[in-house]
Amino acid sequence: MLLGVISLFKGLRIPSRWAATQAAINYDSGLLKRGFFGETIGRWFHFQQFSHFAAGSFVILAVFVALVLFLTLSIVKGRSGCAAVCAVFFSSFAVTFIADMIGYLDIALGILAVSLLLIRGTWLRFFVAIPVSVVALLIHESFLFTLLPVILFSFVLDAATESKPGRSLRAPLMILFLISISSAVTVKLALARPVTPEVAAAMERRLQSSVNFPLRSDVFLTLERSARENFRYMKFMYRSCPGCKTMFSVSAAVFAPTAILLLTAIGAALRLVPETVRHRNILLASAWIACVSPLAMYFLGWDWARWNTLACFDAFVVFLLICRNFPGTPIQLPAWFRGAGILVIVLSMATGEPLMDDQQINTFPFVYALKDAHFESIVPLKVNPPDK
Repeated sequence: MLLGVISLFKGLRIPSRWAATQAAINYDSGLLKRGFFGETIGRWFHFQQFSHFAAGSFVILAVFVALVLFLTLSIVKGRSGCAAVCAVFFSSFAVTFIADMIGYLDIALGILAVSLLLIRGTWLRFFVAIPVSVVALLIHESFLFTLLPVILFSFVLDAATESKPGRSLRAPLMILFLISISSAVTVKLALARPVTPEVAAAMERRLQSSVNFPLRSDVFLTLERSARENFRYMKFMYRSCPGCKTMFSVSAAVFAPTAILLLTAIGAALRLVPETVRHRNILLASAWIACVSPLAMYFLGWDWARWNTLACFDAFVVFLLICRNFPGTPIQLPAWFRGAGILVIVLSMATGEPLMDDQQINTFPFVYALKDAHFESIVPLKVNPPDK
């Protein structure tokens, strides 16, 4: 618990103008991607005021953290072998980066996903997953790769533990339906060009007149690009940007130790699956797919640390779900895991990479975070919100 608190404070900051701008986008210019949050939560709680947005972002992050802790404690409490895995994850740079993502739509998506996974009943989870998946994709289309696979994996686990042969097709049909409806929504919102440059410029001018902070113009550029254009842009960056290759390599190196240990823990948890379980190989493959699926975003966006963070988070949740569906038996981690885990924890506590917007990691006693946060911007005084 203490490791998680330290990791959070290392990355905690006031939300960025990018996040505030993205949260201000709504449907006044028609149905478009990433407009649902601003149309609902943004309007209801007056996120046009930066002080409201900042306070709301802290509340949303707190709710997400509370849900993750509740899910974790409800599964690993008293379970032998789980404490070391939890220590590795909660001390990791992934948790620090989650705190740095405050205000980003990924946190709201995480709340929806974790809340859904808390539902144990298969049918109830399925019927709730239908509207949740649609809403999540309307909030941000990246949900298709970042969190939906973990939700689908929960149904794969249900199919693996189904004791009645007559119900063996129930979970696969649920998965197929969720994939179909999610893909349809994503194609509608993401693959087609939602707005023209002229509409985006008009949208920016209209929104600027209704908010009390300077908008980030580059946010509106993302609304003009289709998925195909994003792919071409990333292809160009990988080929022609030496600095990007360096950032990509650094990010991979920072997250790799945590990812390797989490995947090792998943392998140990999967050994709990009896050989008699039907479609055992499908279960194993689904676990790995759910873990690495956020990395598909490498081809659509250059926020590598963000995708690595979500991959580590998904791997941790996959580990928890396996432990929940196969309870009782202690997790037999490799003999080297404890020593390697301590080393990774030390590295995670002492190192990292620059956060988003060139923010630096906060160090104890975290006074930099308080100084940089400009709490006057939460209480409406004569100051502008931080630029980064």
